[in-house]
Amino acid sequence: MASLANGIDFLSQIVNQSEDKSSIVSYGSGKTVLVFVYALASAFLLGMQEFSRVPGLPDFSFVYFLGATLQFLSFFSLCVKVQSTHSVQGISSGSVVMTGTSLAFRVFATTMCEGYLPSDHTGDFMLQVVDAGTLLLAIFMLYSIHKTYVHTYQEENDELSIQWILPACIVMACVLHADLNHCMIYDTLWACSLNIEIFQTLPQLYMISKVGGLVDAMTAHYVVLTFCAAVCRFSFWVWAVPGCVELSMPNKYHWNLQMSAYYILGGYLLEMLVHMDFMYFYFKAWYQGDKKVYLPSHHEI
Repeated sequence: MASLANGIDFLSQIVNQSEDKSSIVSYGSGKTVLVFVYALASAFLLGMQEFSRVPGLPDFSFVYFLGATLQFLSFFSLCVKVQSTHSVQGISSGSVVMTGTSLAFRVFATTMCEGYLPSDHTGDFMLQVVDAGTLLLAIFMLYSIHKTYVHTYQEENDELSIQWILPACIVMACVLHADLNHCMIYDTLWACSLNIEIFQTLPQLYMISKVGGLVDAMTAHYVVLTFCAAVCRFSFWVWAVPGCVELSMPNKYHWNLQMSAYYILGGYLLEMLVHMDFMYFYFKAWYQGDKKVYLPSHHEI
């Protein structure tokens, strides 16, 4: 681990040069970079939609890849914030750890088996590439939090412990999982990914609500994009489940689903519900024309 950290230090010095110099990317220019990347991602998604098409398969299958791309952008926004401010203030290490763990399980399961992948061409390799890219960003964020900018990490506000959440998610996956891979190991790994994903943003939301006040714009982007990614995945499974023989019982009723189908749909629905409190204040700010999101602290509730 020490040699790995030293290697990352070496690469960071090549990219960032020295910390005593003024920042190459200011906070304002960081936002400009983010807008540019969003535009680039939109063009990328348009190209990928053409690439993904399979004759006879509805285009709606592409929404799963859209969700993966939005999650990548959510972490990219955090990375831009860290590099532009040289600070990890307001970022929860627990959330990053949970997201990284969820992605690691998912990438491994979807690389080895294709039971939980969309049937379009994005499921061949591009989806795994995007998820792996998000995992690398999560690793970079953890390194920034616990080494590069550890002096700015607000550990006293990152109080929601994940030491019981992660084991509970893994045990639950062993007990209840779907059978789309037809292999208990890889089905369990994917279920672990889903279970952890449900609660991955909870430490971040708890940290935000504990501190209260104005929410940094890029942190807000991270939460909102994570929510949108969950909406995309939920929408995909709502569309895909009825036509999946492993999840839908064959009879005259279109929505006669098996327990594993309710587990998948319920998991993503619960993930969206976890974000609802933040999304309320986010849309409230948008409706009122405010450029910043304000959350009441625990003391104000």
